[in-house]
Amino acid sequence: MNSIFTRNKILDRVFGRISWTTKPDTIYLSLLTTGPSSESGEGIVEVAGNGYARVGVAANTTNWGDQDSGNALASGRGKLYGMVNKLQVTWARASSTWGEVQHIGFHTAASGGTYLGSVPLAAPVLVAAASTFRIAAGKLRFKLGAAFTPYAADQILNWLFRGVALGEPANYHVALGTALTEATTENGAGTSDDTYAVTFTELSGGAYARRSIPNTSGRWPNAADAAKSNAGATLAFTAASGTWSEALFYALYDASTSGNAWWAGALTTPLSLVNTDIAEIAAGALVVSID
Repeated sequence: MNSIFTRNKILDRVFGRISWTTKPDTIYLSLLTTGPSSESGEGIVEVAGNGYARVGVAANTTNWGDQDSGNALASGRGKLYGMVNKLQVTWARASSTWGEVQHIGFHTAASGGTYLGSVPLAAPVLVAAASTFRIAAGKLRFKLGAAFTPYAADQILNWLFRGVALGEPANYHVALGTALTEATTENGAGTSDDTYAVTFTELSGGAYARRSIPNTSGRWPNAADAAKSNAGATLAFTAASGTWSEALFYALYDASTSGNAWWAGALTTPLSLVNTDIAEIAAGALVVSID
């Protein structure tokens, strides 16, 4: 589970280019005997005392990577498998029983700080006195939901965990399309050959062209409850010359032609246009959210 805080920060940076000034250079991992009861982290019960302390893992290329190669995520593997720890993580030796650990928590500080999210263990683990709790390499997996494209998911996870520059576009270019499909190519059941892709079938002809929207905080105000939408003036496309195919989907690209799609989803209301009609997208119609 990614916390509301984390999801808001991701959305604000990707849509609006709002800086996360306190983005942690080190992610502190906790042991939780009770997982969160809400998306804000309420209800978590962390181990305390008896030699326990969170373990800090630097957000860099040494500690985090692709599950197979250990390198930066690419080819949509962020959505397919997520970011994993490259090295074993070891907690201090328990001086007395810590209880039954059920989740691993992610935090911004060695104590207190902000809860970023957590992942459940496959099965609870009892940490008895004089024992040492370890997480093997590749067993901590952090995935990104929502309608981010495979390209965007890779970029975001590399930025969050590996300290790689995000490179979010200064302007998004809104594209209209007739179809949106997702496909996983598994060439080895979890090997580095596997890829994840989204195919967006874009309109063409009839004077169709993408419509740009600045990627600024004014046009993409601060996220709330892990969602945000476009603000400001209505986006008006070029008047249709002839009849356009019915647009059912939209995508946000980083270029006016070709380029990389960062987000794709269904239009709230399909658009059917004939000669001289103008497609318009009102403020609030492009909603981006992370479940």
